[in-house]
Amino acid sequence: MMMLGIERPGARGSNQIARWLAWRIGLLRILRKFFSDSLARNGYSLVLNAAVTSLLGFAFWVLCARLFTKAEVGLGAALISMLFTLGGLAQLNLGNILNRYLAVSGNQTNRLIVIAYVVAGSLAAFGSAVFLMSVQHIAPTMRFMSEDVWAAAAFVVATIFWTIFSLQDSVLSGLRKSTWVPLENSLYGLSKIGLILLLPSAAILLGSPVFTAWVIPLVVIVCATNVLIFLRLVPGAKRQANTSQTVSFREVVYFFGWDYAGTTATMLCYGAAKLIVLNMAGPPDLAVYHLAWTVAYSLYLVGHGMSTSLLAEGAADTARLRVLTSDILIHTFVVVILGAVLLTAAAPLIMAMFGSAYVQESITMLRILVLSSIPSCFITIYLGVARLRGHLSMVAIVQFSVLALVVMIGPLLVQSFGSTGMAITWLFANGIVAIGILSRIILTNEPMQNREWLTSLFAAWQRQIGKFRTASNGRSAADAQDDPA
Repeated sequence: MMMLGIERPGARGSNQIARWLAWRIGLLRILRKFFSDSLARNGYSLVLNAAVTSLLGFAFWVLCARLFTKAEVGLGAALISMLFTLGGLAQLNLGNILNRYLAVSGNQTNRLIVIAYVVAGSLAAFGSAVFLMSVQHIAPTMRFMSEDVWAAAAFVVATIFWTIFSLQDSVLSGLRKSTWVPLENSLYGLSKIGLILLLPSAAILLGSPVFTAWVIPLVVIVCATNVLIFLRLVPGAKRQANTSQTVSFREVVYFFGWDYAGTTATMLCYGAAKLIVLNMAGPPDLAVYHLAWTVAYSLYLVGHGMSTSLLAEGAADTARLRVLTSDILIHTFVVVILGAVLLTAAAPLIMAMFGSAYVQESITMLRILVLSSIPSCFITIYLGVARLRGHLSMVAIVQFSVLALVVMIGPLLVQSFGSTGMAITWLFANGIVAIGILSRIILTNEPMQNREWLTSLFAAWQRQIGKFRTASNGRSAADAQDDPA
């Protein structure tokens, strides 16, 4: 009957099911191949973490705005902002040290983690205590915290837990187990949302249900995650550690000095950009810039996540640094370029979600900021390689160069183009520094080394393309099954 072109009843349905299954199997095969590579697996896990954290954070604040008064939301936001500030200062950029050295610390792994926790936790306690003693001068509306012993103690403890919570992501990345990071942060984000729904007006900590919902899950998440780290992940990391490498205290201190200087420059750069817009264009323009920057920064985080994965993997296998770097560059630019195309096309729709007042002014700004993420990701990957190779002075020089360009050019362009001028500044600053880095690499390397890099990049591209051929083979097989001939 099939030879006569007559299909049995249900045959076409069976063939369609077979094609559907073949496609799904092909997709799963691609994902399995991609994530069998720990470099890509950890990098994409950190990118996924950034996306999930942003989405759940957005949902949390939407609920807060609908459930509580502006005064309650404002107080909670102020308290949480202080957690971010004090916790960020207390970490001393120890996260990059953990990313760089945990994979090769061997029997010192536990000690390195504990020292990082103790140092950062102690600084968090000291910083929060100093803040509480001066709160009536710094933020008079929060002076009630210094008047209530329990409130003061709760804030200090919350700051310590927040600092450790931030560092444990770097611990997981340094142990090359970044797949736990999105799970941990997703559970935390969902717990915050659940608590905010269960705490209608109850002000448990510091008179703020918003702050209460933000802090209480920290205790559970930090304790559970560190049980996992110390009882399961660290013993496994010790067995896989590269014992041919040794970590000296002097090397760690040297790394910390330059890296902290560079990271401080980047933090200042982000803050300076907003201050320039605020002072020269005013609060309304800053609001437009802030929203556009928040959307575009998601692409910047792709580079940060991939660079973190490279730092951990490269530390564990320095002999394959060129191959690892080539692979991570391909992964990064495929994701960033596709993301840039998507955000550029969807810019009007995205900005319309914030209200009609933002659409007209922010679309061009968002598109320029999105474009600036491409050279920024190249810079971030280069910084990861520089950290691995011990070129730490270059880490600081590159980041200070971006800061200098933003501070020098930003005011001129903002004066001429308003807040859109700051978007142009980011594109110009990142582009100039990326071109400078590339020129330095080409000029300082031998011609043979440059050819080897090009060969390595081409081979990395071929490897990634090869992972997609399975899907085509799966489709061809499904089509053959569906062919009535």
